[in-house]
Amino acid sequence: MSLLRLGAADYQTKPMNMGQFLQKLEAVCRQPQLDHRSEPHLGISRAMREIDGTIDRLVRYPAATVLIEGETGVGKEIIAGLLHERQCPDLPFEAVNCAALPEGLAASELFGHTRGAFTGAAKTHVGALERAAYGILFLDEIGDMHLELQAQLLRALQHRQFIPVGGESRRGLNARIICTTHRDLLAMVNSGDFREDLYYRINVMQIRVPPLRERPEDIVWLAERFLAESCQRHGEQVRALSEDARALLVAQPWPGNARELRHDIERACILSDQPVIRPNQLELRGDLQPDTQTGDLRQVRQQEEMLDEIGLIRLADAREPAA
Repeated sequence: MSLLRLGAADYQTKPMNMGQFLQKLEAVCRQPQLDHRSEPHLGISRAMREIDGTIDRLVRYPAATVLIEGETGVGKEIIAGLLHERQCPDLPFEAVNCAALPEGLAASELFGHTRGAFTGAAKTHVGALERAAYGILFLDEIGDMHLELQAQLLRALQHRQFIPVGGESRRGLNARIICTTHRDLLAMVNSGDFREDLYYRINVMQIRVPPLRERPEDIVWLAERFLAESCQRHGEQVRALSEDARALLVAQPWPGNARELRHDIERACILSDQPVIRPNQLELRGDLQPDTQTGDLRQVRQQEEMLDEIGLIRLADAREPAA
């Protein structure tokens, strides 16, 4: 009965009646399939499916600014890209890495400049705010933006207009603004390193992406997709993860989150010439890799039990429509 509560469609008692079993199987197969929109795009965990549903709602409010928070490597840019894909796939997605903006040229990169605005400005430069047009302006790691530029950005967001460096006429800011950060912006506000007014201006809709260690049910789901992508990229036959390799992946802390997982899977795909990838081919860091030489399988068995539990969670989430 616990399996039924977790999402199993039906059950069969012993001794098995094959005719009754086939009837039940046929009835289950006739049930309508989940709409393609409820298929997972970001992960199978409840948290990631809720984010997927939030993206659908945000499409209806294209003027709302979005702040995506999360540790490095959790997939913040992927979420921004998915919103772009659903909202305006034919319009620009203009990405700016705020951490890489040189202080002297940052305003020019964002707002553009006119010819002769400063020494070396031999021609007019169109800034990111204008290049984004009616699409998406993606400000990655906005917590690394220096305070002077924060003030200029705040004014542009407040008035939905800006003036290029050295220019006189105003230009319209028509794009949706999506900001990301791995920093604690509220703590930065309290310490004076981030403008409080800008924080509330960009934080109209906040999305927190949990780290991979808080959603272990996504680990194997992601690993299998990274493995297929890597094999396709390198022109190799798609391989599979052994059960003990899957258990080992689930047990890892993944401080680098999905980015670290992707790199480790790609490395295993490159180094292994076997159709099935096993734990000793993953070359993971840390103390969680079992000793394959001595045959220490107790840890692997515990990890496989964890996978069984996660499989039940997958079943329940797969049958529950996304929010």
